[in-house]
Amino acid sequence: MSSIKMTQKDVKILRQLAEESDSGKIIEYFESYKEGQKRTESFRFWLPTIISVIALLVAILK
Repeated sequence: MSSIKMTQKDVKILRQLAEESDSGKIIEYFESYKEGQKRTESFRFWLPTIISVIALLVAILK
């Protein structure tokens, strides 16, 4: 399953559509999705690093 990558231009287009259709919930959903995507990418980056540091500390302390 591929993830959706949104640009600032996509957000602007969705905001215009939401304003035209009087449905602000659409743009709120996609903005929160984009923030969640950033957090997930950050987590995927830091998790292996944290595990490596813990493993290194365990090896040193033995």
